[in-house]
Amino acid sequence: MTDRTGRDDGAGPTEPPATGPDPVEQGAAEPGAAEPTAEPTAAEPTGLEPEEESSLETPLPEPTGEQNPRARRFRRVTRKGAIVVTARGLTGAIAVAVAVVAIGAATVVTDRAYTVDPPVSLVEPLATAQQRVCPGPLLQFGDESGGATVVSSVGEVDEVVRATEPGAESAPLDDTDDSRDVAPTLVTLPPSSASGPSSDDVALAGAQSADVSAGDLVGLTAAECSEAAGDSWLVGGATDVGRNTLVTLSNPSAVAAVVSLRIYGDEGEIIAPGTEGITVAPSTQRVFSLAGFAPDLVSPVVHVSSQGGLVVANLQQSTVRTLAPGGVDIVGTTATPSRSAVIPGFRVVDGEDVVAAQTETGFVDLESIVRIFAPGSTDTTATVTITPETDLSSSGSGDGDDGDGVGSDATADAASFEVEVTAGEVTDIPVAGLEDGRYTVRVDSEEPVVAAARVSVVADEVASDFMWLTAPSPLRETAIATVAPGPAARIHLANASGEQRDVVVTIRRDDDDEVTERQTAVTLDASGSVSLAVRAGDEVDLEGVEGVTAAVTYSGEAQAASYRISSPGAGSSDIAVYRGRPVAR
Repeated sequence: MTDRTGRDDGAGPTEPPATGPDPVEQGAAEPGAAEPTAEPTAAEPTGLEPEEESSLETPLPEPTGEQNPRARRFRRVTRKGAIVVTARGLTGAIAVAVAVVAIGAATVVTDRAYTVDPPVSLVEPLATAQQRVCPGPLLQFGDESGGATVVSSVGEVDEVVRATEPGAESAPLDDTDDSRDVAPTLVTLPPSSASGPSSDDVALAGAQSADVSAGDLVGLTAAECSEAAGDSWLVGGATDVGRNTLVTLSNPSAVAAVVSLRIYGDEGEIIAPGTEGITVAPSTQRVFSLAGFAPDLVSPVVHVSSQGGLVVANLQQSTVRTLAPGGVDIVGTTATPSRSAVIPGFRVVDGEDVVAAQTETGFVDLESIVRIFAPGSTDTTATVTITPETDLSSSGSGDGDDGDGVGSDATADAASFEVEVTAGEVTDIPVAGLEDGRYTVRVDSEEPVVAAARVSVVADEVASDFMWLTAPSPLRETAIATVAPGPAARIHLANASGEQRDVVVTIRRDDDDEVTERQTAVTLDASGSVSLAVRAGDEVDLEGVEGVTAAVTYSGEAQAASYRISSPGAGSSDIAVYRGRPVAR
């Protein structure tokens, strides 16, 4: 039979109840009698009169005489038709109305509203000091006493630091593995009443450089003073014959850091003892030979993760070709895995001489390369695009020709190619055929990757140096930088945002106790890049650079070095504290 909603429940005819009130008025006609055509006589007002017919009227089933000889024909019941003149009729109308309301209640969802309005207070976290760690001097295993396992530093570094507020302090870390006890420098900008934890107006920046000539370590290095992090990617270095790479871990915090190193090469991950659970005590630097974990590695990538305290991680690479020193470099961190990596500052200087030198034994790694690593589990296709920069110095900004051998009016063609990248394996892509010039390298891939690039310079057919260019993390709306000493210094800006950016570069310089300031405004296209000659000690302010990557590079005779420019880490926002419990209304 069918229920009141018209659905068939599959059961047979059901006998009506033997007792109980008839579901319709007792005065209704017997089966077969003519339906009444007159409206019922109006009764005294009852207060139940409807203003219009209900939109929820529900047809009732019509039992037949075959089911029950006494069954009466049912009428469609509406509020209008339910008005009767007798007490019995009123009782029947009420019964039907109750049924209709019950059915409606089963199908209509109430619109009761619940409003949560608890008391709330905004709590501003206490401002904390900004900290950056400068890597310190170049290091090597072995010293004058002949101890092969002793770490010793070589040469000295020039450090430059600036802050947007007074009070920045510099001090060495408390401990280091360096037998000469020359520890990295910790730069701290204490919080002030004018600087909240989310302020973008307070910034700290620093950089270092070193021109080294000591035994096998010959060349120019430069590095940014960086903030500590719990997750870092190092793309660069090598541990094959004549190539030595160190991993340095500096913990500037007051909490011990427990560090894990995951090392990858062209054949996948290298599993080595000692790479897990490395303890770096508070205010301490640890130094490790990458070759001790992964010897004969041509193209390493190192993933550094820490628990507890945060660390600043770097690579230090040195090269010796037969008996000739082949350069040194400090490699900073590259941007975390992303589908797009932008590397500014790719300089090609005396490219024909570099190509000619590669024919000599042991000089093959003078070749420029782009190193890519996909840390996921899916192979990917990467597109590498190399585009020339616009030189702002030639338009009257900066210092004109900076002496890097390229010239301010140098022009070059762009290059683009695709490469298949196997997940979990490092890929080195040779870059050849570029004219002398300054370029930006872009790596776009279907899966997240990390990337860096290497370029080399030569002189006198024997002397050489190299630099690793990382993919900096995109800047925030504003950033500051300072320029460490070095030849033909240049700042590079590359737009990674995908949108046009109106950038203002302000260079502040102290010349013979006279401070000068120069501003340069430039519009960066969605993928545009520019460079500007600068000098040692320049203070650089960048505005309108959200999503832009930046770096400083140097180039001289058998000298090359670079470091990224990074924004300070995002501060804490105000915290909403709710009290009480939600109230339903």
